[in-house]
Amino acid sequence: MNTSLIIKSLLLIIPLVVIMLIFLHEEGSSSGIGGGSYNLAKLYYAFFAVGFLIIYEIILLINGKQENTVLHIIALLLLIGHIIYGLAKFN
Repeated sequence: MNTSLIIKSLLLIIPLVVIMLIFLHEEGSSSGIGGGSYNLAKLYYAFFAVGFLIIYEIILLINGKQENTVLHIIALLLLIGHIIYGLAKFN
């Protein structure tokens, strides 16, 4: 693996982990984002993760190198998974 692929992989993983830690660190507790008897942290996590993944995909498309193909596939699968997760939280 070359260095630029490792850096791009870290730029995919680290922000998603940080977003997850920000919004989901109090999972199961009564306090959370949204107030009242509901917690919007999971929904906000899905929105921010989807937004980040869309921006990440656009940047990879603008860069347009052949080595980005694997990262495109991984980011697209993560994007689809987070969209499904976010839609499930609406119900």
